[in-house]
Amino acid sequence: IRASLIVDAPTTVDAGDDIEITIRVQGVQDQLFGLSFVMNHTQKKYVEFLPDSLKVVGGGFLGNNILDIEVISNDSVAVGMTQIRDDDGENGNGDLITLKLSTDDRTPDSTKVVFSLVTKESDVDKIVANDPNGDPVYLEGIGDVTIIRQRTTTVWPGNTTDPEIKSGTIRVDQAD
Repeated sequence: IRASLIVDAPTTVDAGDDIEITIRVQGVQDQLFGLSFVMNHTQKKYVEFLPDSLKVVGGGFLGNNILDIEVISNDSVAVGMTQIRDDDGENGNGDLITLKLSTDDRTPDSTKVVFSLVTKESDVDKIVANDPNGDPVYLEGIGDVTIIRQRTTTVWPGNTTDPEIKSGTIRVDQAD
């Protein structure tokens, strides 16, 4: 198993609801001490980051003694985090941060939002991780996909078993 940095997003959400994401690590075996990464998403017309929603998981994978920096724009979220003091780094699996994105209630049905971790940009590594000695810890970036559904309301067209009751047009005045 390769050590991975993973975006964990819901499979589906309703248009107008928030998308709650957890970014976590899995399979770390090299004493992860600190890391930085950038996450992007598609469908920026309908989906945007909620700047105050990003939370470092206290007591999560890297423990409670964490120094972190987040930069959030509508285009991406960049996170840098490291243990402080004389921590020895961590192995295994665990959550790092949680964040939310808002969705427009007019998002077309079945809109696919792809969340990706930028691995390189102009030959510069964008997922950078290290152990307590500053040696690299290699993490594979794994994204996720959420489908936004339009809420639907079913309107019954009439009683189909009674020949006297027909479906038709219902007029609703604003006073109703």
